[in-house]
Amino acid sequence: MVNSQSVYDIEYVFGEFGDNYNIGIKNDDGTDADISGFDASQMTVTKMDDTVLFTTSVTRSTPNVIWAMTEAQTIALTYDGKIKVQVELTISTTKKRMTKTFYGFIYKNQVP
Repeated sequence: MVNSQSVYDIEYVFGEFGDNYNIGIKNDDGTDADISGFDASQMTVTKMDDTVLFTTSVTRSTPNVIWAMTEAQTIALTYDGKIKVQVELTISTTKKRMTKTFYGFIYKNQVP
């Protein structure tokens, strides 16, 4: 989904769904984060002006969160273009929180 030449962290094609999208979570020093202690996680995708396109739960599998892409999410109000993706991990008993922000792009399908 993301090629090595991309300037974006996350890329997908508008309307393509049914796959799992793995998003790597890193510590500030660039090493893989241990997210096994977190018990809740969600992902929010917004336009660059912070208009929310959708929020969804994601599965944790250290060091990744896994987004099971649904059709409604990938068409996201028929929006295509630059996006911000915020992944928030929390521990319910202590209120500990880790938030990571990624930048991405939703492409219109070029195949008629």
